[in-house]
Amino acid sequence: MVEKIFIIILNYNCWQDTIECLESVFKNEYPDFNVVVVDNNSPDNSMDYIKAWADGKLNVWIPPENPLRYLSFPPVKKPIFYNYFNLKKDKFPERIKFGKFTLIQTGENRGFAAGNNAVIKLLLEKQEMGFVFLLNPDVIVDKNTFKELVRCAVSKDEVYGVSMYDYNIPSNLLFLGGAEIQPFGTIKFVKTLDQVNNLDYISGAAFFTHIENFAKNGLLPEEYFLYWEETDWCTKAKMSGMKMKVCKNAKCYNKGGKSVGRGSYLSEYYYTLNSLKFHKKYFPERVKLIEFFSILRMVKRLFYGKFALYKAIIKAIKDFKSMKGTEVEYYR
Repeated sequence: MVEKIFIIILNYNCWQDTIECLESVFKNEYPDFNVVVVDNNSPDNSMDYIKAWADGKLNVWIPPENPLRYLSFPPVKKPIFYNYFNLKKDKFPERIKFGKFTLIQTGENRGFAAGNNAVIKLLLEKQEMGFVFLLNPDVIVDKNTFKELVRCAVSKDEVYGVSMYDYNIPSNLLFLGGAEIQPFGTIKFVKTLDQVNNLDYISGAAFFTHIENFAKNGLLPEEYFLYWEETDWCTKAKMSGMKMKVCKNAKCYNKGGKSVGRGSYLSEYYYTLNSLKFHKKYFPERVKLIEFFSILRMVKRLFYGKFALYKAIIKAIKDFKSMKGTEVEYYR
């Protein structure tokens, strides 16, 4: 029996990357998968561009010298039929049907977890069966990726990651599956096979598990908005007995942080704040140490003249100290 895969791609202001990702997804050789693109109310009108692509009216230019061009070019045959739903305007979400290609507009930006949960929740309500593959829009997939992931998934009580390579330098391995949590509040990506048994979490850039695990372990935690959501979910999953594994023959290529931007004020702020929040929840004895190392990182940013990042860390620490409990509202 061939298990269905529901591929969920969360878009925010990056329709060009999403379209290139979709081209690679639809070229995959696995026989049974549905694709769902969720848009978190992008101000750049991303959904209109994605619809135009599906209608055959728009393509994204991929330079001939791009070594990964073959994964998303020539374009797949258009038009591609799609179902479209707006969760803010559609009064009867139970009418949503997941076809081969589904577009969902959430109507608001409540972050990574909430965007993905909008789909996962509907899949659970409709009692759909199969696997869920969370895929970042700035990731390109190899033609055998889905087939390899299903081949690896011998047990439903497991979460799988992929071999993630650098989009710009395809021979450069970024990580295998995910990372280890460091005691001073950062993470260390796993890059060698002898480390994969120590994975603390699977990266949300390419996160593969059976849909039943969201029924057992809950949805992605929405109190983070950005960063550490999958870390929290996997930590809870490991406590319940689930295992984190790597399907090394499943390959993806990551452009890296296109929606928010690596090294930006927002990324620095949310990474620092949510590291503190995560550790307060699971490892409260580490919080003081993490605050200390955050201050050291802040001083380093100041020394190198990165004043915006310096201010982001100050605000993150200040906001963390002023928070009470786990207010979801704060992150919105």
